[in-house]
Amino acid sequence: MTFNEFRGHFLTRYEAAELSDFAPRALVQHPDVVSVTGFIPGEELYPALQFDREGRPTPGLGALAEQLSPQLADVEIASFCTRPLRSLGGKSPIDWLRAGRPVEIAARAAFAD
Repeated sequence: MTFNEFRGHFLTRYEAAELSDFAPRALVQHPDVVSVTGFIPGEELYPALQFDREGRPTPGLGALAEQLSPQLADVEIASFCTRPLRSLGGKSPIDWLRAGRPVEIAARAAFAD
């Protein structure tokens, strides 16, 4: 995968703000919006998958990332959120959260499968 292909899965702060209709500052402070760092020096990127077609962030994603961050790097959390897991009935953590399921169970699944 080239960097441009990889980058296509992520948004800059201003792209994410435009998609979500949040001001850039409000986006950074939103509890359900997650950013990753370390790819472009001095810039955070926002995984595009966290926004639905209407630009709404996934409820509980920020809490999930916060619970996992002591053990996993940002990019590992982003990757984890897209993998179907047996312990979540074959759902990915992002789909689990979108269905309104508990954050705590998704967090435990990070180390169960």
